[in-house]
Amino acid sequence: MNEIDIIEKNKAFYLSYAPHYDEGRAAFFKQESERIKTDFASINQIQPLEQLTLLDIGCGTGFYSTVAASQGVNTIHCLDLNNSFLKITKTKILKKYPSVNITCHENDLHSFFDNYLNKMTTKYDVFTMGSVLQYVPNHESILSKMADLYSNSIFYITSNKNIMGSVEKLFSKIIIPADYMLHRFIDSPPPPINLAQKSTSVDVELKSIKSMFEKLNFDVQVSTYSTYHTTLFNFAQSELKKIWPSIGTHFTLLATPKNKART
Repeated sequence: MNEIDIIEKNKAFYLSYAPHYDEGRAAFFKQESERIKTDFASINQIQPLEQLTLLDIGCGTGFYSTVAASQGVNTIHCLDLNNSFLKITKTKILKKYPSVNITCHENDLHSFFDNYLNKMTTKYDVFTMGSVLQYVPNHESILSKMADLYSNSIFYITSNKNIMGSVEKLFSKIIIPADYMLHRFIDSPPPPINLAQKSTSVDVELKSIKSMFEKLNFDVQVSTYSTYHTTLFNFAQSELKKIWPSIGTHFTLLATPKNKART
């Protein structure tokens, strides 16, 4: 499947799924927001959040952007394939944080780079990509271009892990579906995804992305995490991490220019 086909298929999927995306996710979002607040606190130690202009790539319904606003980011640009997501995001942020300056861009990342980013019309201090790389074809190529051009900016990326150990694979194949089944039984999650077209994902190679940033003179910090929809599985994970500290089905990568990195 070529780049255009992947983009168009995911655009069609989220067009029908957007109105349901936030349904039944309150507990999940609560867990995730605490993790993201910690990450933004780390960024704040590098550069004060209120001074930053942030580009939230693949913003969805604005989860990362909303947490960023809650932590003091005042200027936010949101990029997504889906205009419904952008409208939801803008409404959500301005309802809670009316003083935030928010700009929305309906586009895919590759086209946005070609038509906007590489013209340097806006100085973006932080690029946020929350679980979107697996939906961006040829993402290493575009990340390399962005990191080279915005060599003084911070890149905050989370994504699914492509290569996992045996215990992590067990978590992925058994525990994640079990967690979601329990979540569907207890809460009111979004309707089954068969109401829409299927999304398409691509592989994400963490080691290669980390190496790319390091070669471009970034300091790179990587950690792993998993957040579940139910309290039971979040508790189980916290106990298992005492035995296997690196366990996690997702990774966080924070790439900071070495001239900004903390010593």
